[in-house]
Amino acid sequence: MKTRTRLTLSMLAGALAGSAVTAYAATVRHAALAAAAAKPAAGSADSALTAGFIVTTLAVGLLTFALVSIRAYRRNRSVMPRAARRGQGDYGGSW
Repeated sequence: MKTRTRLTLSMLAGALAGSAVTAYAATVRHAALAAAAAKPAAGSADSALTAGFIVTTLAVGLLTFALVSIRAYRRNRSVMPRAARRGQGDYGGSW
């Protein structure tokens, strides 16, 4: 899998997780959000939901991308011959 595909799928997973957290907060925690938004010094409930969505999406997406990239690196490293890992090509490095 290419890096671009890994990043795309990781960010998609992050967006799904962010959507789930936002939907939970908007439905189950609606009363708490409305009470917090009613205070004069507090921000709006929409900005809290938006910030939560963005933070969750980026955190889950980047964590997923890092884990999948490490896994791909380890898988490719074990498949690659030892001489190629050293950068010596197929000839083994001898004259």
